[in-house]
Amino acid sequence: MASNITLSAGVRQNLLSLQNTANLMAMTQNRLATGKKVNTALDNPTNFFTSASLRGRASDMSALLDAMSNGIKTLEAADNGLTAITKTVESMQSTLRQARQDKSFKSESYTVNIGTPAGTEDLSFTGGSVGTTAVNVNLVTSVNTLGGGAFSAVNFTNGGNNNGSISFDISANGGAAQTITVAYADVNGVAANNAAVTASELAGIINTKLTAANVAATAVVDSGGRIDLVSASADGNTANITVSNFAAANGATGSGLANGTGTDAYTAKTVDTLVAQINANTSLIGKVRASNDNGRLRIENLSTADLTLTGLNATTGEITGGTGTSVPWSAAMIRCSRAMSWAEARRLPSGGRRNAHRRDRPAVDGDVAISQDRASIVQRDHVDVFDQRAGHIDSPPHRGNNHGDTEQRRLIKPAACDTA
Repeated sequence: MASNITLSAGVRQNLLSLQNTANLMAMTQNRLATGKKVNTALDNPTNFFTSASLRGRASDMSALLDAMSNGIKTLEAADNGLTAITKTVESMQSTLRQARQDKSFKSESYTVNIGTPAGTEDLSFTGGSVGTTAVNVNLVTSVNTLGGGAFSAVNFTNGGNNNGSISFDISANGGAAQTITVAYADVNGVAANNAAVTASELAGIINTKLTAANVAATAVVDSGGRIDLVSASADGNTANITVSNFAAANGATGSGLANGTGTDAYTAKTVDTLVAQINANTSLIGKVRASNDNGRLRIENLSTADLTLTGLNATTGEITGGTGTSVPWSAAMIRCSRAMSWAEARRLPSGGRRNAHRRDRPAVDGDVAISQDRASIVQRDHVDVFDQRAGHIDSPPHRGNNHGDTEQRRLIKPAACDTA
């Protein structure tokens, strides 16, 4: 038989308190387990959805952080690559500097002193890569000048008729004669006063005409105010200039120009001009190289064979266009002397005191002998060099001989020197 249990109000209140306590404990345990105060929207809708939004933003920022980390790794890899490239470039620079210091190409510098040119001065190259056929470089420039007469202002207006003119035929350096005509139309707008054209104005107009006609001549105004016609030749040929059939029409007189043949003169070329001429010579490109060495002409032999220059003063060694020649030189001489260094020497047994009497002379065995002070070199296969502990020749450290006795070393001559 069922029976009803009746609880008093106080018991029911205690039971509800126990149930609430159990619920709070369960909620607290859930919070401890999840680490979240709000786990569902029922706990706190506002905080729940705010938290969800923040978690989404945190996830996005985490993805961005990962992308940034990848970017940083990429930059670090690029930096490492650039560092490696920099080191490689620095190594290449070091190699290039060493190569520039390696005087494999032999050069000599000469003072150019032509004096009073006669027009026949040449510098000739033979030997080396040039070959047996001489390549000549002219040292002077031929200048031909046809001097003009006294100048007075030229009137091209002819009293208002505007038909004054001058004309002449001119040939330069063997070229065909060309007719040059200066009329009122050429002066108008160029000269300040068409009725009184000055020497500089007329010379400028004539030069325009000469250029258009491809005539290798120039009109210049000399110190006396006269108009001279000048032609120059830098290729060793004698310059010349001839004017014929000169005519002044309708009152255009006073220019000082007239028929005639110019007078030839020679001037020495500058070092810069010679450098440009040598380096542009197709027969010398890749064989020799020229440069300006503080006002001296430097010639560099780009081959290992002996190069000879002709055109020097036999006494002073200056470039004069004379008949003297240089001492043949080549790059092989330098390479051989560099190759025969102590780094390639091999040590021989010490000669002991029995060789002390030979300290002042080299012992030759083969193809090169070097004296104690390196003052003389004789071509041989190799050299036995005698030096003392405090000798004048740089040598590897001594081993075993502490008595100040003469030591013997042999320096082997490279095979390349046999073909120098």
